[in-house]
Amino acid sequence: MAMLATDDPLGSRLFIVCGRSVEEDTMKAAFLPYGNVQNIKLIKDKGVCYVKYDKASSAALAMENLNGAVLNNGRGPKLKVLLAEAPTPRGAQQAPKLMIPEEQSPTDPDNIPPRSRLFLVVPKTAEAKLIHDELARYPDLEYCKTDLISSKGVVFVKYSKASSALRALEDVAAKGMLGPYKVKIMLAEPKTKRQRPDQLAAMGLFGPVGALAGHLPPLGLDTAGAMRLSPAAAAAAAAGQFGAYGLNAANSAVLAAQQAA
Repeated sequence: MAMLATDDPLGSRLFIVCGRSVEEDTMKAAFLPYGNVQNIKLIKDKGVCYVKYDKASSAALAMENLNGAVLNNGRGPKLKVLLAEAPTPRGAQQAPKLMIPEEQSPTDPDNIPPRSRLFLVVPKTAEAKLIHDELARYPDLEYCKTDLISSKGVVFVKYSKASSALRALEDVAAKGMLGPYKVKIMLAEPKTKRQRPDQLAAMGLFGPVGALAGHLPPLGLDTAGAMRLSPAAAAAAAAGQFGAYGLNAANSAVLAAQQAA
């Protein structure tokens, strides 16, 4: 099978360490039960294989079931299954990253496993029980936080398996509806450990010095615009407090500035 050049949708391609003795038919037999396999590329001399599904949920399901599995009735090989990195187009340059001291919290239950927590924007008039029941139709539900519906129109939902969360995401996003409600759904950003705004300001990341040093332009603000933000507003924007709502960085900064005014 020829290999697709892009990962579409994101998270639908796997990288497998499988050993040099495995045959492509063996890999097909192992991975086909978990979804529609679009492509398989076995690189025998390196002992690795790429498997591309049509859905991220199928790739996640395969990874959950086959990582560490031993093929050929226990005779081997033992598989190591990972998400493949998205290929970078030739000549493409990576976007500069905002240098904000932060790190994901690997021990936070909401981050385990990755891609298992969803964020929904729903009508503020939506019935909480109906939202919960619709999302509970997918297996492995851990919680569905509906207490912010009436005030903010948002819901957080967590599954114990990424494959279940991704299946819910795919189904709801395709329809744009959850029950009778029009909604938006996306993966929730992993919870992180961040420096406090006053610590960031002390490090020179905000205010005129930080702006001139080039810390804020990656957010989509020019230097003059960055300097107009108060330290609290810039900190809120850079810390991604509004990113989960589907706002881009520039809009996040503007919203933060408005709220801090």
